[in-house]
Amino acid sequence: MKRNQNKETELSHINSYVASFMFFIISVLHPQNAYSERPANENTTYIIDKIAELQTAKVATVRLIPTDWMFVAEFGFELQTVGCLYVTNDLSRIDTLIDIIRQAHLKAANNTDYYWVKGPREGIYLTLSDGSEVKFVFEREYPSQNGVHGKLIQTNKFIDLNIVADKSIINSIIRWSVGIGAAPAKNVKDITACEYFKDVSSGVK
Repeated sequence: MKRNQNKETELSHINSYVASFMFFIISVLHPQNAYSERPANENTTYIIDKIAELQTAKVATVRLIPTDWMFVAEFGFELQTVGCLYVTNDLSRIDTLIDIIRQAHLKAANNTDYYWVKGPREGIYLTLSDGSEVKFVFEREYPSQNGVHGKLIQTNKFIDLNIVADKSIINSIIRWSVGIGAAPAKNVKDITACEYFKDVSSGVK
């Protein structure tokens, strides 16, 4: 009888280890699951804390895709392969970009609101002093929505949060980007994208 109890105890421990291991694997493959169970207000507090950490950023990269392009992708798509690219290591300009993010009143989005994932248009990539990268990816602005939806991503810390920002962030990002100047474009399509945002910032579009 005691031997059977020992086997049951041993089996229970094994099951516990297996369950813990599977939870770890799932959290790595689907990092957003680690936050999906949190109340929205807790995630919003976390977002505010994460923005405070951006003060250590050494490099800022922004990628913009014109709204009239026929372009659809998931938010996980690497925006740094298409559109107009802007890069700076000027700390004062980086601080201005961080202020734009801070003033946009970012908050956690309802995790069930996946209908708004229509495709990313603006990507902000901040490289911190420890070498890690924090990404803010936003969709285009829609008149019917109260804010602009997007993602806060930090891969090395398994962070993947749905977020909402004030609509004003889009024009602020465009003005900031055009102000620092575009990086050399690799093809005609990217040149067209950069010209598009020059026109937007000057009020032509």
